[in-house]
Amino acid sequence: MGLGCAGERRCPEDETLTVSEAFAQEKERLLALPGDAFPTDEIRAVSAGKTPYVRFDLNDYSIPHTCVARTLTVAATPGRYAFWMARQ
Repeated sequence: MGLGCAGERRCPEDETLTVSEAFAQEKERLLALPGDAFPTDEIRAVSAGKTPYVRFDLNDYSIPHTCVARTLTVAATPGRYAFWMARQ
């Protein structure tokens, strides 16, 4: 792993080492990342009022008119929002 110009700086914890040298010493003690992905979805109930919009994360999203005046569930990931409602 290249640390670029940051690797040339002195290590704050040990001024006798550069950041690259300190990283090389610590590298073998670092834990591996887990094999399964950490769930990042945010799931929340949102209420639709009289208009076909719901507010989530300070933004308004349009929804089908059939979902007006109902509670919807939103699942948000860093790149995608999905809204759904329970069957009645």
